Amino acid sequence: MGFLSKLFKSQTDKATQEWLKTATLQDLEDMEKQGCDVSEWKAQIMERDALQSKVDAARSGEFVDNSILSNPIDLSKLALYAQTPRSTDLPLCQKLLSNLPWFNKDEYIKGVSDNPMIYTAIVQANHALWEPGDYDFLPAVIVFAIDDAHRMDVNWAKQMAKTIQNLKDSAQVPEDCRKVINLLRDSQSQFCCKIGASISDGADAWCATYSFPKQKDLPRKCLPTEGIVPFILRSGPKEDHGIFFHDIPGSLYEA
Repeated sequence: MGFLSKLFKSQTDKATQEWLKTATLQDLEDMEKQGCDVSEWKAQIMERDALQSKVDAARSGEFVDNSILSNPIDLSKLALYAQTPRSTDLPLCQKLLSNLPWFNKDEYIKGVSDNPMIYTAIVQANHALWEPGDYDFLPAVIVFAIDDAHRMDVNWAKQMAKTIQNLKDSAQVPEDCRKVINLLRDSQSQFCCKIGASISDGADAWCATYSFPKQKDLPRKCLPTEGIVPFILRSGPKEDHGIFFHDIPGSLYEA
């Protein structure tokens, strides 16, 4: 096989693999009806879909099997920082205090020491955040709670993200959730809304847009497969104003 033939085959194989990332079984069945042999591709897509089903299950809290997660995390590594007040001599605090603001320094330091840790779940995110990258300020929609009973409850956060995802596509939305769902349906909106009691399971729950300042600070430079991201609360949340976090370096909780 000549050089040009090898180059053409290489480019064709690459294009095929890119197409298979989004191709469906229905696409292959349509090709099969036209006489194409797609048995090899069908097996590959079935394997892909089976793996995605497991990932979706892990994100929604049904089970967690780190062996099938491309970017697993271990939140137990953050136990050192979960209790407040936390010592400002701890590595995380030293990083957060390495670039103090010009004003209100004492208030900032106290926040790093005293403010609670919160586990957020991803409702939706810019697709580039799910793959390793070096982008700045890519947006996502997150859900979280600020009360002590729920703010570090991973299963609650996952289930709440799933509930909100389902409501986004539903014709039946509870009255106390219509504001947040209408904003979620507007791809250009930026918001911070309290979640209605009808779905919050007793939590002081919020849904908000958030832009990750530096993607490289996430675990392995992308969102964890389970869709859980921990933060230290900085200020807020406040209806129609926003939420501000201290980002926790992903290296501290990579599995």
